[in-house]
Amino acid sequence: MEKTTKKVTLIKVALSLLSLVAVLAGQIVSQLIGSGLLAAGIPADLCNLTAAVCYALIVLAGLWLLCNKLLGLTLSDCRITAPRFHALWVVVAFALPGFVCIALINLPGYWQLFQLNDQTLGAVLSAAVFYLGLAAGFVEEAVFRGVFLSVLERRFLRWVGIVLPSVLFAALHLIGAQLDLAGAVQLLVSGSLVGILFSLVAVETGSIWCSALMHAVWNMVMVGGILHI
Repeated sequence: MEKTTKKVTLIKVALSLLSLVAVLAGQIVSQLIGSGLLAAGIPADLCNLTAAVCYALIVLAGLWLLCNKLLGLTLSDCRITAPRFHALWVVVAFALPGFVCIALINLPGYWQLFQLNDQTLGAVLSAAVFYLGLAAGFVEEAVFRGVFLSVLERRFLRWVGIVLPSVLFAALHLIGAQLDLAGAVQLLVSGSLVGILFSLVAVETGSIWCSALMHAVWNMVMVGGILHI
C-alpha cells in the first residue's frame, strides 16, 4: 500500500464533490452525441461505442482539471494511473457474476428467454459492454475509488475514505429506483458493501483499474440488459 503524503483541506474535500458534476456533464453530452448519431442513421453499436468513449474522456478531462487546478493532486495521486491489471482480480471480476448465476440456478424461479432481432441484440450488447460496462465502470471507479477515496484518506483516515464514498456510491443508485423501503435498504447495504470491496481492491493494487474491471464486468452482465434478474 502506498503512503499518502499530500494533505488536503476541508475546502478541498468539498471541492472534490465537483467530480459528480463532471460525471453528469459526461452523461449528458455523450448521450446527446449518441442520440444524434443514431438519428443520422449510424448503426446503434457504433453510436454506443462513440458515446462510451466520449463519456469516459469527458469525465477524465474533468477530473484532470479538478485534481490539478483545485485539489493540488495529480491523477496518479488519486490512483488514476496508466492501465494495469493483476491476474487475481481479473479472475475475480468474471467469477463474481458467475457465482451469482450459480446461486440463482439453485433458487426457485424460471428462466425467460427474450427474442431479439439482430439489430436490437447488437444495440443491447454494445450498450452493455461499451457504455454501461467499460465506460461506466471506469468513470465510477475514477470518481469514488479514485478522487473521493484519495481526498478523504488524506484529510482524515483511510477507513473514512473507504467507507464514506461507498455509502454515497450506494445512495446515488437509489435515485430513480422505484423501490419499497425494504428494497431501498437492501440496495443501500449491498451497494455499500460492494463499494467497500472495490475500495479495498483499489487500495491493495494502488490503482483503480482492477476495481474498474470488476465493476465493468458486473455491469455488463447484471445491469446492461444481458440478464434480467
